[in-house]
Amino acid sequence: MRKLLLLSSLFVLAFSAIGQQASYDFFFDYKKSSLTDEHNAKLSEISTKYDLSAATIKIKSYCDSVGGASYNVGLGNDRAQRFVSFFKNTKVSADRITVENNGSTSPLVPNDSPENMAKNRRVIVEIYGSATAAAAEEAPADSTAEKAIAVDPCEGDTLVQLADGAMFKMNKCEYLKLKDCMTIKAFVSIESIKGSKFSTMGASGQIMSTAGMVDVRLCADTSLANDIIVYVPTTQTCKPAGIIDLWTSYNNDRWNSRSKKADTETVGGQTYFVWNTKSSGTANFASEQENTPEFKIKCKKFKMKEITVYYHCEKGAYRVKFSELEKKAKIQLPCPSGTIYFDIIGEDKDGNEVVIKQASSDEIKKKGKQKKCEEKGLKKKYYFYPTPNGVKE
Repeated sequence: MRKLLLLSSLFVLAFSAIGQQASYDFFFDYKKSSLTDEHNAKLSEISTKYDLSAATIKIKSYCDSVGGASYNVGLGNDRAQRFVSFFKNTKVSADRITVENNGSTSPLVPNDSPENMAKNRRVIVEIYGSATAAAAEEAPADSTAEKAIAVDPCEGDTLVQLADGAMFKMNKCEYLKLKDCMTIKAFVSIESIKGSKFSTMGASGQIMSTAGMVDVRLCADTSLANDIIVYVPTTQTCKPAGIIDLWTSYNNDRWNSRSKKADTETVGGQTYFVWNTKSSGTANFASEQENTPEFKIKCKKFKMKEITVYYHCEKGAYRVKFSELEKKAKIQLPCPSGTIYFDIIGEDKDGNEVVIKQASSDEIKKKGKQKKCEEKGLKKKYYFYPTPNGVKE
């Protein structure tokens, strides 16, 4: 008999059954997650054939690429939970069941034909640390059969979907340990960028257009053994021009460190910008904007101390803080291809704070004939008024 490795006491789970591993494949129809009669028959066979009283069950779920990454994360989880429920009902405790939901990642074969997609719609059930029922009955009570080495229960990752098509992947045990005291956010759409605390300006105040920003806040005193990998989707429209670099170290409304050209990875047919980290931090996938024209901004009845300009298509948030209250200012900004929005904080003549939120350039009164914005060219004038909605006709 081939000698088996002894189980180390360092493993989280201990097994007393004869070491044996089995693997079963279960395939699903398009967009289906319910167990079929064929699935139930195979599961019944497993529960009859194996003594599961001390076994560990690993459930690995996979999908095809139809519907996108977010949809398939949900579908993969639905399929996996059907098997979790079955094994719990056969008295396998929850702490001996692990799930690896791969969504549309890690396909068995390329998703380039209906036949191949059918092969990728599957769940794999792996059984560790169990004897067959017959072997379990035959083994003497004082058997000294050596214990099988167990699969590390922390092997594998958890994939979590974020807003705007972003997602992150981290070791499943570290995720379970930290998920209630950590936050990971992605800011990809202009709506989410406007709701964040971030600008898209470089260390020297240079204008940058972002493809997306990420903020990772881990629990206090956290030390990760494995990388968190954050994925920010690339877009076909409103994509920044030029080379997309990875910027980090955000403070004083500036991104202060340009690390390298941003890495990309294709998952399920979608290309993502990728950032790896083992600690709390921020990242910005951005390109510098050159030859930006000068815009003139003038206020009436109040003075500015801070202004933030948001670009819908160019996807930027440009924040300028003034050392003194200013009635007018000149700011270099990219030419907009669509609407831009302004947030302004200032004071009126009586010292009262004036706050104007998300005033649209389509609504703000302009002075003079507006020419086409061109690089190194147009100087526009925008006028702001201290009214509740920032607009006065």
